[in-house]
Amino acid sequence: MNKEPKKPDGEPNEMPDKIYWSEQGAPLSLENIPVWPKVKLPDETLKAIAQTQELSSAMTTAVESIQLGCKYMQDSMAATSEIINTASIAFANLPDYASIFRNVYPALQRFADYAKEITQGINFGAIAGALRPIALKAKRIELLSKSNWPMYLVDDAEVCNALDMLSPQATADELKELIAEIAYDSLDLDWIEETRSRWEDHAEISSGERGILARALSRHEQGDYEGCVALLMNLIEGLVEKYFPNEMSKLEDERAELFDIHAKKLGVGLSHKKNGEPRKLTNVKDKVLVMVVLSENGWYTFNYAAEYIVGITFANTMDADLAAHNPLRNKICHGQQTEYGTLEHSLKAILVTDIVIRYGAAILESQTEVE
Repeated sequence: MNKEPKKPDGEPNEMPDKIYWSEQGAPLSLENIPVWPKVKLPDETLKAIAQTQELSSAMTTAVESIQLGCKYMQDSMAATSEIINTASIAFANLPDYASIFRNVYPALQRFADYAKEITQGINFGAIAGALRPIALKAKRIELLSKSNWPMYLVDDAEVCNALDMLSPQATADELKELIAEIAYDSLDLDWIEETRSRWEDHAEISSGERGILARALSRHEQGDYEGCVALLMNLIEGLVEKYFPNEMSKLEDERAELFDIHAKKLGVGLSHKKNGEPRKLTNVKDKVLVMVVLSENGWYTFNYAAEYIVGITFANTMDADLAAHNPLRNKICHGQQTEYGTLEHSLKAILVTDIVIRYGAAILESQTEVE
């Protein structure tokens, strides 16, 4: 029985000897693609088709990248998108690889021309200039994180310039030494006086807390670094408690999700129990992470600062390498870290206390505005 496709008058269609493809790169209308008769192709032809499909798959990633990168230009480039999509369909279903490529290439060329025309009106220099300060700040924060120097809120031009000049080829140990030198040069007695004045302006700090803070700074100025560290490490957990909103002892929805992201990274318990019930957040590390969740301004910076506070200041395990350069609150108060009378320990104790006070006050202020 003759099963060949028939013309409207009932006569079989005649197969052309050759198929001709346009070399002008015009769109291929799906309506004009002929209906091919069902025939059994030789094995060699099937193998060629498989190889063609395999070759075509290599272009998928490139086409997807182009489409993603230029998504915002979709309206002005609708014609090019149609050409690429139509050519992709033909490419996947027809064995003539060379013919298909002759159609795709002009489409990609016009795509490039469209992109060039559109981007000519964009001032990339201005964009780069606007992004440069952000990139530099991110680089500084990353350097401070790698070196375990919590100078995240030290907004001093000399410190920023010195950090920006550090060689990217410096090793981790070299970076720690170089940044320590920057800290020793910049966090001088003038900086201590500025810190004292700033703390005195915080009305939420009680008279008892204010007295301990003042004595700690005086000890530092006198070179009694051990006394400064001891006073601040005994006070810091109470400061975290001061700034922690009691109504946030349980988190839900987006805040719980954000809390869990940080908790997983820092080894802190998640916001919910295994049975799905909210966990009451009573640990000091929990409360520091809640402060990160609630922070509205400087969130990126406080994210790194909180990692230092949770991972180092409130470290649960005694780490000799960390203790040699950082005050570990739990280990100092429990008598396990007994050597912390250095300039480095004292400066870091002041820096981390300053972070808690400044971010805590900002959170209190934002909570008051909401109420």
